[in-house]
Amino acid sequence: MKSILYIMALEIANFIEDKTWNEWSIRLRILEKYNFRKNYYPGGMDEHTEIVKMFTKQRRDSVKMVAKDRKNIVSDYSKMTYGEKQQYYTRSKEISHFDNNIWYYVRNKTIQSYIENVVLLEKVRLDIILETMMPRVQLEKDENQMVEFIKKMDDLNLKEENIEKKHNVIRKSKRIQEKRVTV
Repeated sequence: MKSILYIMALEIANFIEDKTWNEWSIRLRILEKYNFRKNYYPGGMDEHTEIVKMFTKQRRDSVKMVAKDRKNIVSDYSKMTYGEKQQYYTRSKEISHFDNNIWYYVRNKTIQSYIENVVLLEKVRLDIILETMMPRVQLEKDENQMVEFIKKMDDLNLKEENIEKKHNVIRKSKRIQEKRVTV
């Protein structure tokens, strides 16, 4: 059974969407830390609030970007092949390594550039995962459709056989059988 998590009307249905949401949540927690906030206190708290809003909006947008390709992504990490896991791990490591540079962008007041770079890395990760995963997922879907089609055909054949059997009912009553023979 597939587990689906709903966050304020945003459906998170697979591990990549969940990972993307959690990565942005960690960044938001960093923004709320004292060391970050003190760069904007007291006169720049409005700017700090705007930065938090940008990150919150981007978190939702990033999850929506991944959700658009949900049908081409396996829902569970354990269903990935070894190569897919390695690619995903490598790209996620690049993103987390880039997250270590957030203080550089804070000091230089280039947070928007930071967000754009993270989004670019997320798109690269998603594109690579889709490139490796899409053919396999599509093949599995085709196989499932074929199995469903065969089951439907078997059900139809059983129904036809049952209808034929109902019409060829052998009566146990001799009187009714004799009437049929004479008529």
